[in-house]
Amino acid sequence: MAAYAYFSGTTSRCAPRKHRRERGAMASGEVNIDAFLRESGFDTPHAADRARAVLESSGLTRSGKQAFVASKLDAAQTAIESALVRVCGDACLALDRELTPRGVVAREAVVVTKPSCEICLGSNNSRAGLDAALTLARKKVRRVVLVGGSPGVWDGLRRAFAGADIELRTVDGTSKSHGEKQAEANKEWAQLIIIWGATQLRHAVSEHYKSDVPSGVRSITVSRRGVEALCAAVVESYR
Repeated sequence: MAAYAYFSGTTSRCAPRKHRRERGAMASGEVNIDAFLRESGFDTPHAADRARAVLESSGLTRSGKQAFVASKLDAAQTAIESALVRVCGDACLALDRELTPRGVVAREAVVVTKPSCEICLGSNNSRAGLDAALTLARKKVRRVVLVGGSPGVWDGLRRAFAGADIELRTVDGTSKSHGEKQAEANKEWAQLIIIWGATQLRHAVSEHYKSDVPSGVRSITVSRRGVEALCAAVVESYR
């Protein structure tokens, strides 16, 4: 199972995000079922009940049993991951449905705590980044220029876009040496230009990107701070 979403250059579909839990439920060659389900992210009563039902219907355990043999561990993990998707709310459920390829039956959703959600992995930035990446993939946008922000925030955005087929060029908004020639090259290359007005941004730098934007290149200005807000603005701009 992939630990990240991937995007091709021609489709917005991508593999479900999954992450396996540490297998600390094993003792004396047996796996405690309650501990296994909890460590696998089924950490609410309903989610655990549904996962247990999957194990029973798959013949990996039966009603009343508290453990199964360790040799069934991989089969148990595969069975519950194939049948159920762990989500923390409606926003992540909607993303999972978009991630599910056409013709494939969507997995049954069970609500878990936010850290156990396999879509956002407990991070608002991760969820927002996935939403923005899916939006860009649908619109066949791969080349993005971000004007403004800091190296730390740029890294956060790249993490939010992890696995997506997106090239991100960043421009230091405080630079005194970023001139018209560099800006023109970036504008010719870009499909989307994001001017992040909520960050430190010299007027001389931002003006290079506000004027003479090539036809077919989308340009948006974001007035709020934070990766989540930036990604939300990208999604909103394509609605």
